Amino acid sequence: KQQVIRHSSFVMFLPDMPHLVKNMVTAMEKSSNKHSKRDLKYKYDPINFNAIYDMWKATGGLTHQQAHTKLSTAHFFKDAYSRMRVNLAVQVVSDSVAQMLKKGVDDDDIVVPLGKHRYQRLIELCEQVDQMVDMCNGRSKHSPGRALFTPETALAKQKELLSILDWFSKWNKEHKVRLSKGWDTEFNFYADETWRNLQSLILGHVFLIQFWVIDRGFSINPRVCNTDCMEHHFGNSRQIAAGSHNSLTSLQWNGADAKAGRLNEARRAVKGNNASAPTIFVRKKKW
Repeated sequence: KQQVIRHSSFVMFLPDMPHLVKNMVTAMEKSSNKHSKRDLKYKYDPINFNAIYDMWKATGGLTHQQAHTKLSTAHFFKDAYSRMRVNLAVQVVSDSVAQMLKKGVDDDDIVVPLGKHRYQRLIELCEQVDQMVDMCNGRSKHSPGRALFTPETALAKQKELLSILDWFSKWNKEHKVRLSKGWDTEFNFYADETWRNLQSLILGHVFLIQFWVIDRGFSINPRVCNTDCMEHHFGNSRQIAAGSHNSLTSLQWNGADAKAGRLNEARRAVKGNNASAPTIFVRKKKW
């Protein structure tokens, strides 16, 4: 059949941010395993779990006397199930962890196996990933309104996104130079698939802001731009159809689709990202 092409429409493919962060954190976990080839390094500075764990332990993490982070032993000693938990992944590379590392580096009484001068790149990575997660997840440390992509914040959001990409691009460029001289191996940086997904995620959001927000004046809630909403919608649709989704009629599918949409919207206030999200477009809404 002849395909219908609408030149005025665009389909934007955005990598799923939670899965990307899990890949990045798993690479850090593997970099702490002597049996794994993966060994993330920014020049001489290691990017791995051991460095975070040693500092967390040195700052009283195992004694439960400090609550500066949400870290626990579950964040470092993982199995197949815990590696799939997004909250454990994002909490390892959060801003609170970056602040913990800074505090440990500045405290002369804290001693860790790794030289403190080699923590700087790890701190920077935590800050960059934390910022990326907050922006893609529709969160802001300042106010809810700033979390949206609005005409008022569009240019600032694009600048923040590109600054994150710039940091990782500099690391990648340094890695390629060292790789060409034989000082690094291919395993001292993220896998090509992870690196491409990271670039696509950031540049996709930059284009999303340009196309819909700057050029057309819409406001966008970025946390609806992930796969969770669709996964839960279709999951609820299948359940509403009594699990019989192999040969639904059009009438059955339309009914299940409508019911699932109302169910997700009703659960949104309770479930947040894990159910449905508000309408993606909010025109000229004041915050």
